[in-house]
Amino acid sequence: MKNRTIQKIYSRKTERFLLLVVTAILSLMAAQYFNIDKDLQAAEKGYQSGKVLNLAAPVQSKQLKKLLSDGNYFTDDQYIDFVKNNLVQRINEQKSLPNLGSLNKNDFMIDATLFTKSGSESGNLRFLNSLAHLGMDTALYNKEQNNPEAYPSVVAVLDVKTGIDISGRIGSDERDFDQKGILVKLTEIYPDAFWDSLPPSEKPVQTEFYARTDAKGTYKFTNLKKEGNYSVLPIKRGFEFGVSKGRAAITSDQEFDFNAKPHQLRILDKTEYRQIKNDKIFTVRTPSDFKKEFFVCLLIWLIAFWVFHLSLTIKNYRSDQFILPLIMFITGIGLIVLYSVQDSLRDEIYGSGMAVSAAVVLFLTSLFIFFFKIIRSTDFYHSNFFDPVLPLLPGSHQLKAPEDITVCWHPAADVVAGDIWHRARRQWCKSESFWFSGK
Repeated sequence: MKNRTIQKIYSRKTERFLLLVVTAILSLMAAQYFNIDKDLQAAEKGYQSGKVLNLAAPVQSKQLKKLLSDGNYFTDDQYIDFVKNNLVQRINEQKSLPNLGSLNKNDFMIDATLFTKSGSESGNLRFLNSLAHLGMDTALYNKEQNNPEAYPSVVAVLDVKTGIDISGRIGSDERDFDQKGILVKLTEIYPDAFWDSLPPSEKPVQTEFYARTDAKGTYKFTNLKKEGNYSVLPIKRGFEFGVSKGRAAITSDQEFDFNAKPHQLRILDKTEYRQIKNDKIFTVRTPSDFKKEFFVCLLIWLIAFWVFHLSLTIKNYRSDQFILPLIMFITGIGLIVLYSVQDSLRDEIYGSGMAVSAAVVLFLTSLFIFFFKIIRSTDFYHSNFFDPVLPLLPGSHQLKAPEDITVCWHPAADVVAGDIWHRARRQWCKSESFWFSGK
């Protein structure tokens, strides 16, 4: 006759009470948060007075233009229209923005030549300033457009052989990119002391050398001066290649490759964006949207903890009843702090991501506990097989099974009721008599 495992129900009343207390405290703190957040109240008044605009599709273009004009962020009306039209177009395409910083990211970059077509002095000035970062000026830009000068793909810097070269290849991820004929500028850099000590009668020192890439996009500068300082940068209308590359005190051949990207500029430059952000004239979500997201995520998070507690209760899982409420309290405080330290209407809400991630982990763990049998950690205690040092300890033969489990085993029984780990211990361990009691 097979014996039965007699299992005592483990009450989780203490854990349930503590979870109720923590839930009440966090709910009170969450409700109080909206009473002290002045940005939410200021935004509501700003919407009504027309001094604050929410950047979500469809954007109110008239109010946007008025805010840009009243804030004195730009100098002429044509440029204001240009900025307004491009902002409206991009925001309507994206429907909503994750944070206000998106206005200063790659998604809000446009073709640089559009600034010259804006018909405004500010637009032309931004374009000309961007040329300087590409190693180009107005004269060179116009020359490349109207009458580009021919250069070979291999250019000798000195007339004597030095055996030191700089070469490379220019490519692009853009389709139909023409690798042939790209202007490459090599600059020899001298220390300031060199120019100060140069005699007035000395011939001018050539510091810039030019080459054009061949059909494969390669270029080469030969016979460079040993210990010279050189930098190289490609130049092509409508494209940018990043920062210049080079070597100081060159002594051997060097190879520098470049990848072309379309020449683009942000709709708002850094100064304009910083002023607009400080003035808080834009939001990316309304207070009602934020409140809805906040309470929904917090509710999902709370439900996840209670589902986890319910799974432990149904499966009669034995564990410390203070751990789960403590984890709930600590993570709850962290969530509210994470929400409060950010601008709830202009920053990306990381608290929501944390709440949902924690809830997913708790739900999955609850499913595992509920539908799968848990390997009892107590089964590894008091066993010679898992702890060979145990028999050496004084009084180890007096150890007893956990209080919530009473296992009865008859010598004639082939299977110890309810747990395969008892069979494993029965086969491998000889000092298990304290686990089993014959009747």
